[in-house]
Amino acid sequence: MVKKLFYLFLLIIICSCEKAIPFDQELDSNKVVVNGIYFRDSVWKIHLSKSKSILDTSTSKNLENAIISILDQNSNEIDTLQYFNNGFYYGSKSPNYGSYELNIKSTLNENTTSISTLPNPVPAIIIDTLSYINNGNNRLEISINFDDPITDENYFEIGVYMKKRKMSINTNSNGQTDTNYSIICKWMNLKSDDQNIEKTLDNNLIFDDKLFNGSNKTISFDVRNKIKDFSNDPINELITFDIYFINISYSLYHFHRSLKNYVNQSGDPFSQPTQVYSNINNGIGVFAGSSPYKINLF
Repeated sequence: MVKKLFYLFLLIIICSCEKAIPFDQELDSNKVVVNGIYFRDSVWKIHLSKSKSILDTSTSKNLENAIISILDQNSNEIDTLQYFNNGFYYGSKSPNYGSYELNIKSTLNENTTSISTLPNPVPAIIIDTLSYINNGNNRLEISINFDDPITDENYFEIGVYMKKRKMSINTNSNGQTDTNYSIICKWMNLKSDDQNIEKTLDNNLIFDDKLFNGSNKTISFDVRNKIKDFSNDPINELITFDIYFINISYSLYHFHRSLKNYVNQSGDPFSQPTQVYSNINNGIGVFAGSSPYKINLF
């Protein structure tokens, strides 16, 4: 789960008690760029890099030698992240539910901060599945049901994660046959006919609870049926096929939406410029929490 939500930010980095910081100025070389999505039951993991001018064609540079602290809602320091490599910093503890403050001190800024909230996970159950064939492809329609928490705002994400083992047979220079195995992990492309559900850049689904706040809700979507695809496949062996029903924060929901709008409109010279959501003070990027609930399909 962690991998999925981090690949997104390498493309572009730009609440209850969360605060959105509007960013409407040109990037310069003095901004800390934060990739700060965090997850329940996973240690803190933050990626830092340096912004650059829009005229600068060089690759972004990772930010090293920063001091990163995580504070709880009472301003008590609960973890200090250590530098690993390639701009990534790791903590030794994992977040629980509640509000957190990110505090970064670096050579670019004396203090870069953000506040975000980790919501509670929301359990969901599968109430129906339907296997069918569409254009020669095995498809699986899934309906999941959940009780929406009675709060003012809730935001959700749905993803289906596949892990398989692939066999490859090659003949080496000595004429001998070598059999090798590789593990392939992938987030599946999801589709839904519900007009209130949107897709993220990585093909997950996101939605809010404005139309059903505090009610019991059923969401239906479909996905390529890898369980059936690999049932008689001598090359590919399915290891896991799981649904992730994720309660995400306000910040993460709006980051997903704005990032997709930015990418969709970036090639259109006649469209209005789109800003990517940021909630970082003295920097750009996002600090946001998510709580997944896993349903095992295979």
